[in-house]
Amino acid sequence: MTSEQLTVLDEDTRGGEGGRISGRCGGRWVSGALSFVLCVGYLCSFDDSVMYKFVVFPGHVLPPYCWIWSCFSHSFFEVHWWIVVWDVVVVLLQDSLLGPLSWSSRQKLTFYAVVNVFVGLMTALTYVALYLMTQDTYYLFDVHVNGLAGYIAAVSVVLKKIMPDNVVLSLSLQKLQFGHLPLLLLVISVLLRKVGIVGEAFPVMFFWGIVVSWIYLQIHNKILNWLCFRVCGKQNAESPNDNYDSFPLTSFLPECIQSMLTASASRLYLVLLKICCHRGYHEKSSAHISSVPVSLSGFENV
Repeated sequence: MTSEQLTVLDEDTRGGEGGRISGRCGGRWVSGALSFVLCVGYLCSFDDSVMYKFVVFPGHVLPPYCWIWSCFSHSFFEVHWWIVVWDVVVVLLQDSLLGPLSWSSRQKLTFYAVVNVFVGLMTALTYVALYLMTQDTYYLFDVHVNGLAGYIAAVSVVLKKIMPDNVVLSLSLQKLQFGHLPLLLLVISVLLRKVGIVGEAFPVMFFWGIVVSWIYLQIHNKILNWLCFRVCGKQNAESPNDNYDSFPLTSFLPECIQSMLTASASRLYLVLLKICCHRGYHEKSSAHISSVPVSLSGFENV
């Protein structure tokens, strides 16, 4: 394997040493541009016609409308100034927060786009499912999906993945770690919705942000290791995300619930295993009995 091929792979997948330096400068420019667009989107949110065209209404994602572009454009529009401030802070801090991943500006933009598109789509489909269950058109044309709730959830998932044991806040009874952030922020988003501080779709978007970003990280790292194996003949040992088994979806739940789920899953597995083994034993026994020759006097073997 030539050094040129290894260099190209490193620059494409990890950014390289020069890629890291240029990535920081480019990342700051991207973060600044996104923050500016968020502020402009907030000003545009006062125009109902703009909101109608560029935020996700679940009924408009379906035919005959098919306004698919809103699944991406919705992330730039927010109707509450305090949420805009929070969004801008997260966007500006993402370069330092996602630093251990060594992602280039292109990779960060890809992550931003994929998370927001699928969060918008899955949130819309969630409300379509609610409409099918209730036959209430409110869920199709009155609920609007907008903002960066899904992306904020995605950033918290990345932090949980790369440094789960780092302490965010030390309290007298418990230490708040990055690993606790996704579930904690999801609960807080539900409470904020109850008191009317955030929009109706905010908790749903946050939930799908957790799921979509988790799937993205799993797929991204498997592709990265596959490329390293194809080019270098070995897995990428430098990636902080190689251990998939240590990052299951159940890890977002409290440890007590994880243990209950593990015990229940183990018991279910044993029951199914016994059923399968019992069925396989009887089938094998029946096949063996049917193949035994029986000799009777005056007759051929049956």
